[in-house]
Amino acid sequence: MIRMTFAALALLAACTEGDPAGLTEAGIAHDWSLVTLNGQAFAGRATLDLTEAGRAAGQAPCNRYFGARAGALPEFRLTGIGATRMACADLSAEDDFLKALGAVQAAALEEGRLVLTGPGEVRLEFALAAQ
Repeated sequence: MIRMTFAALALLAACTEGDPAGLTEAGIAHDWSLVTLNGQAFAGRATLDLTEAGRAAGQAPCNRYFGARAGALPEFRLTGIGATRMACADLSAEDDFLKALGAVQAAALEEGRLVLTGPGEVRLEFALAAQ
């Protein structure tokens, strides 16, 4: 618990809105939980693990997924996204999430949250995952 609190405080201190210095590989190398997708609260469970350089992985509402990261921040792209193939009641939400991840082109840190954006209204907002 103390480790999580310290990590969260350090991230928040480094990543205040408008502070581009916080947007570094080390600054985003955490486990994140999806809060909103395209401006709407996300009811399902979705995570994004950026702890391994050049890689991304996580849990979509139904399946585990993985992919490669490309671009020098603030550019942020996920390529070669793959996922396991288990069925569940949230496949529609999973499809929306994975399509949005595939469209992401940029990353930002806003008020301690990781925000990934793409063309149109693509916007995924993540909070630090509880440890």
